[in-house]
Amino acid sequence: MLTLLRSLVRGRRVPQQICHFSFHKNLTVYYGKVAADFAAETGRTYTHFNSFHRAFRQEAALDMRSLNNHCMDLDAIRKKTPHARFSLFLRDPRDLVVSGYFYHKRGAEAWSRAVDPTDETLATVNLRLPKRFLRPGESIATCFQRLSDAEGLDMEIEMRRPHFEAMRQWLRTVATSPHLMIKTYDAILADETSAFADLADHYHLSETEKQIWVGLATKYAARNLASEHIRNPSSAQWKQVLSAQQISLFDAEYADLLEPFRR
Repeated sequence: MLTLLRSLVRGRRVPQQICHFSFHKNLTVYYGKVAADFAAETGRTYTHFNSFHRAFRQEAALDMRSLNNHCMDLDAIRKKTPHARFSLFLRDPRDLVVSGYFYHKRGAEAWSRAVDPTDETLATVNLRLPKRFLRPGESIATCFQRLSDAEGLDMEIEMRRPHFEAMRQWLRTVATSPHLMIKTYDAILADETSAFADLADHYHLSETEKQIWVGLATKYAARNLASEHIRNPSSAQWKQVLSAQQISLFDAEYADLLEPFRR
């Protein structure tokens, strides 16, 4: 029965191309698992490009693709693929800093363990090389482990500045695009099934495709997973972790980025 359902879906799937955007430590693994399984079940092609935006642009023939940490020109994408639909996940930048700091400190990814990293080393995550913090012979992870929490959080903020600028570009230039749906981290974790049902409608998936998509979102929901990738999924951790000076820095330099997360 499942094989027959897959065959029917593959023969009748909607033509829209799906492009998804997010930021490092913002449900990227979760979305990727849902998208990869959905593509396999419906006969689509899907690739996640990390932060490699040039490769993302070049692979316009893919049915589904995702990119982190860059703002893209959606009008330019739709010139090549007029049926493209877009989604963007946003998370409070202060929580991105906290989540990223603890994740990078334990050396969870290969680039964070590379000794004497370069700009090219960090290209996969589009992070700024924190030259003023690093000592010769250190990796990002060992540098974090040497620093105090306050210094390490300062370093994470410095590294994240390209992400903050990309977020600013998203909010300034494409937030009103009718082809783009924005979902915040908090809204997704509050009800993953509902959030992904909204995405399915926005992508113009058929009812059968929507069932598959939402079923996978429920299967991989963060609250149902025991994963070393997720240290603490709760929101507003910054209130307990960031210093008053660091909070003031965000208020002064990135107030526009905080607007979607005002309570």
